Amino acid sequence: MEGEKELKITYKILKHIGTISQNEKGYKKEINLISYNNRESVIDIRTWSPKRTMSKGITIKKEELAKLKELINSI
Repeated sequence: MEGEKELKITYKILKHIGTISQNEKGYKKEINLISYNNRESVIDIRTWSPKRTMSKGITIKKEELAKLKELINSI
């Protein structure tokens, strides 16, 4: 469409927190601390290919992590 810009997203993995799982093709579901577009870091949970291509995932703020932990512990 006219007037639309292509959005370029940059990221930097600041800390690899852990790997949740890995499938037979080498794709890993990971938790990382990531900064997108040089912004404040967020907790990022997503699948990464063996070539380190990211797939869809979720990001949460550090403050939301405590609530998520509380909810998981209540299961």
